[in-house]
Amino acid sequence: MLRKTLLILSIVVAAPAFAQTSSDALKKCLIDNATERDRKDLARWFFTFTASHPDIKDLANPASGLSDQTYRAVGMLITRLYAEACTDEAKSALLSGGPDAMDKSFETLGQLAMTIPLYTTHLALFRHKTR
Repeated sequence: MLRKTLLILSIVVAAPAFAQTSSDALKKCLIDNATERDRKDLARWFFTFTASHPDIKDLANPASGLSDQTYRAVGMLITRLYAEACTDEAKSALLSGGPDAMDKSFETLGQLAMTIPLYTTHLALFRHKTR
């Protein structure tokens, strides 16, 4: 009986560690396989998605053709990353961590979107003038 209890306890304790490892492997794979163009597409998608919120829609209204193009580009990017480049990592993360692991990996994509240079020459000049 003690052996069974120890075995069950070791499985319960080890499962979260394995899930964390699988989730980390998926995040690393996504980061390693996202190109600079992918990051820009993600940033464009994030902007387009955010700009469609009713409270700020009047501030930015991307052309619908560009919005469609942006959504299509990110759809192809997500398909490439999850179904081709990171297939094994995605399967492992989903099996060990469930939907939470996939949610966390989408957070990684959001973080990638924010890694594009935020200070272009125009923004740097504006920032300098306002000091």
